This record gives sequence, C-alpha cells and structure tokens, in this order.
Amino acid sequence: MNIIREFKTDRLQFFYDTLLALLAFCLPLSSAIPNLLLIPIAVLLFFKYNSKAISFKRVLFFVITLAFLMVLAIIKWRLFAEFGFYSRIFISLLLLLAIPQVNRLKYVETAFISGVILATLIATYNVLAFEHFKLSFSIFGNTGAVNKLLRIERPYFGFLLALVVYLCLRHKTLVYYAIAAFASIFCTLIAARLSLGLIVLLWLVWLYQCLKTVTKWRVPLFLGAVLLCGIVLFSNENLKKRFKVQDDMDRSIARALDYEPRYVIWPCALTTLNGPIEILFGLAGNDQLEDRLVSCYAEDIQGNASKKAYYLDEKFNPHNQFLHVLCLGGVVTLVLFVLGFGRIFFSAGTPFDLKVLTGMFFLFFIFEALFYRQLGCYLIGLFLGLLARKSLYSGYFKDASL
Repeated sequence: MNIIREFKTDRLQFFYDTLLALLAFCLPLSSAIPNLLLIPIAVLLFFKYNSKAISFKRVLFFVITLAFLMVLAIIKWRLFAEFGFYSRIFISLLLLLAIPQVNRLKYVETAFISGVILATLIATYNVLAFEHFKLSFSIFGNTGAVNKLLRIERPYFGFLLALVVYLCLRHKTLVYYAIAAFASIFCTLIAARLSLGLIVLLWLVWLYQCLKTVTKWRVPLFLGAVLLCGIVLFSNENLKKRFKVQDDMDRSIARALDYEPRYVIWPCALTTLNGPIEILFGLAGNDQLEDRLVSCYAEDIQGNASKKAYYLDEKFNPHNQFLHVLCLGGVVTLVLFVLGFGRIFFSAGTPFDLKVLTGMFFLFFIFEALFYRQLGCYLIGLFLGLLARKSLYSGYFKDASL
C-alpha cells in the first residue's frame, strides 16, 4: 500500500527512483538493459534536476579529472576515434548527477543486492551443471572457465559481492547478515583474491564495532577472529591454486610472480611515457598505450614462448586505474585523481562508512582499470553519485553503522 501511495503522491519521482533501482538490479545480469534504461533516466533527470541535492565539492577533483581527460582527448583528436571508451566516461558522469536526485535510495540499494544475489544463484547453477552437480567447485582454479560460468570477470564479480557485504553489514538484522554471509562464502569459493581480502576486512571492522561493549575481551576476541579467518582462507584449495601455493615458500613466491600478469604489466605501463610532454599530459590515446604495452611485453618476456604469445594475444591493459589515468592524462591528471581520494579520506565531515566505501574503490583501482569495462564505469558512476549526494552527510550515512 505504501508503494501505491508514493506513486499517487509524486509519479515523476516514483518512476525516476524505480528506473534507477531497475538499473542497479540489472547491472550484474545484463550489459544491454542498463544502457537502455539510461535513456529514460536522462530524460527524467532533465525535468527534475535539483542542484541543491548535490555536493560537488565532495567530488570536485574526480569531476575535474574526468573533464580533463575529455579535454585532452579533444585536443589530441581522440574523442571520436575512441568514442566507445569516452562514452563510458559519460555514463559515470551521468550517474554522478542522477544518484543524488533519488528520493528512495533504499530501493536502489535493495535492487542492487537482489541483482547480485540472483547473479550468484545463476552462477552457482552454471557451475553445478558444469561439474555434473558434484559440489566440488574445483573449476574456480581455472580463470578462463570461471569467467564464462560467472558471466562476469571474476575480479568484478568478487567486487560486486564485496559491495553486497558492505551494504548488508550496515543493517542490524539477521536477514542482511545471512545475505552477507552467503556473499562471503561464494566469494571464497570463486577465490576472488582482492575482493575476499576486502570482505575479510569488512567483517573485522564490523566485529570490532560490535565488541565495543566488551572492553576486557575486545582485543583477544578480535585477534582470535583474525587468526580464524587466516586458517579458513588458507585451507581453501581454490585459493591455494590462485596463489600458486607450493610446499616451499620460495617456490610459491616465484611461481606466483611468474603467473601474475601485473608483475609484467605494471613495469611496462611505467615505461610507456617518453619525453616531458607525455609525462605531463599522457599518450595520444588508448591505441597508442596498447601498442607500447604490447611492444614491452614482446621485449621483456624472454625464455617462455607460450607466456609471450599469451600476453601478445591478450594485449593486457594496465590493470591499475591510477596507471591508466597516468598513461592517458599524464602526471597532471593523476595528481587530480589522487587528490579526489585525499579529499574524502582526510575530510572530517565525511561519514566513516563513506570512507570505508572509498577505501574499497581505492584498493580495487590499484588492481583493475575500471574504465576499460562498461560495468566498471557504472560502478564508478554509482560511487561518485553517492559521494556527491548531500543528504548522506547529514542522515543516512551520518553515523558509522558497520
């Protein structure tokens, strides 16, 4: 009945909030539907935009970073040549404006959680069917097969699960705790390393907050929980495969580095900029960045023909959003981007929970270049939209609830 009453009270706002909730629900399930929903969302946003709902000062450096990348693309004549890439940045900017205009943020949050859980159930069925319902989940040691079964690349699926855990732990009910536990278990099964680390940190922060009333036993219980998490994680066979754990520590480290693409990619990305102009303002575009990365892979990978062929065939992107910003926009743009995070982390007026969310994105940016992926740009847009939502600094997120 409340929904019907809300619909009658303000139909335009109700439709707008429902469309944003539907977009959040479809993000883990479809790449096409969110794009279609952006059209009516943009139209409704034009009619109901309210500048008072947005706090641009919170995201000023992020907005300047994205705008500066656009300006540089125009100057370098790359905006239309790489329109597919820069159109995804437009998605982030549109969502930055759209999210603060939502009145029923709880609808969007619930829809997002429901979409990720549905995607998890679908992925679970796909894996069980693939393994003939043997419940071994051993396939999660194979990256190529995992991405096909999950229908989303493993790091991104893991990060979606981490966001679900973050959202659920903010609610003090058994239902949300059960959903958070389910998401945590599935992330452990798929062995999404970074996201699993984020989830462990979220649970530890939550536990530390819960133990505030138990002053005497707070530290021992917390340390015991950390130890228990370590035992559980390192007894996971899929994680052992992902971390290339061997009987000997030196062999484990050497094998892990040999199989870790970023060990090759990051040094190559740092060598792509030649001369003061490129260092200050970046390369001509993503095409030139790809060419220089591929050339570096060809030169640096020696003594392993199959590994070299793999890197040359995959043409790996920088796998680090900070490095990607540096390569595209130079040191000037990178400084602006980093200042955006500093503005959030060191602001006394930013709620604790928003700082935790910012920290999650900061860590994810270290290991993934999100602008290469449509889903990544949607996540950035939702993130920036929350940071710019003025009401979160006086209500919903005001008090830390993790």
